[in-house]
Amino acid sequence: MKTDLIVSTYNAPRALALSLASIPGQVLRPDTVLIADDGSGEETRQVIEAFAKAHPDIRVEHVWHEDNGFEKNTILNRAIEASDADYLIFTDGDCLMHPTFVRRHIDLAAPKRFVCGSLIRLGAEATEAVVEEDITSGRVFDRAWLRHWGTFDRLGTWLKAMPFSLSAMSLAEIMWPIRKSWMGSNSAA
Repeated sequence: MKTDLIVSTYNAPRALALSLASIPGQVLRPDTVLIADDGSGEETRQVIEAFAKAHPDIRVEHVWHEDNGFEKNTILNRAIEASDADYLIFTDGDCLMHPTFVRRHIDLAAPKRFVCGSLIRLGAEATEAVVEEDITSGRVFDRAWLRHWGTFDRLGTWLKAMPFSLSAMSLAEIMWPIRKSWMGSNSAA
């Protein structure tokens, strides 16, 4: 099954660079990474080109349109049109993907099904502290690192950071279902 990852972005080059840094470490990589760019400037283009140059083994396409205000859905539709994949995974350009992000979506793929997940939000201080080494080493996904930065503000957040098996996650979903909604940060179809 051909799988593409669509990453939406708008004028957040630092966040995008960090998000892209989580792609090479995926245990199962997408066939193509499409950057759905809602009209960002030159600095974002440079981030995308630098990433593509540093990772020639990852196919990257920059899908861009002129900045006409918030038109995220329009650029997402253009990225979807640019894809020839069987399965599309969506995330936002300010999200860091756990190394099993793509694999998990593929494991849950089924005809006529969309998959949605949740995310763990970092506070402003933690967000500013993140560097590429935190991502490539996996430190940013470590429960101790998340605890240090005060991320576990409630039980649900702590549970999201646990490395459960797919069967355990399925049981947890029955007990504590996640609201089924399309999330730009973590959805697939």
